Amino acid sequence: MDSKDRLYENVNGPELVQNLIHGSKNIDRMREEVKTIVAILLNNLDKISIVATLLLNLTDSKTCYAMSKKLVSYGPQDNKFKFRFTSDAFLWEYEGKGNGRSFLSCFLGKPGDTGRLAYSSDTQVICIQDVYAVHSTLSFLITSVLDAFPDLQEKLQPFLDAA
Repeated sequence: MDSKDRLYENVNGPELVQNLIHGSKNIDRMREEVKTIVAILLNNLDKISIVATLLLNLTDSKTCYAMSKKLVSYGPQDNKFKFRFTSDAFLWEYEGKGNGRSFLSCFLGKPGDTGRLAYSSDTQVICIQDVYAVHSTLSFLITSVLDAFPDLQEKLQPFLDAA
């Protein structure tokens, strides 16, 4: 790195310290917000909601088609579901398993590419370089899940009322 490329060259010592502390706190806050939103969605999105949504959508061909694009795999023998909510630069994947466990994972990458795993609720690890990117996808995740599973709105209303 050339000395002219150093980020701290135009910042005095105390300001640099404060910026690092402030940035660290922001990263910690964003990590917690990702974990909290994912936990809220997972705790309120149960197998019954998914099955009911799938069955109800079978009568509406437009909605059924939209759901089928999100449903990437379904194993009735395993009672397993996998949905993808995609955007140009990332995708969120919901996987529900027959053992009652479910996961949300965020993949970052180019359009049409599966991308690389940036966050999984299974491990809850987000590397520091991905925190901002994963956090910035939360609005998309929430609206996508609510669009796919409208009955979830009622379950999330108490959280919105408390805000």
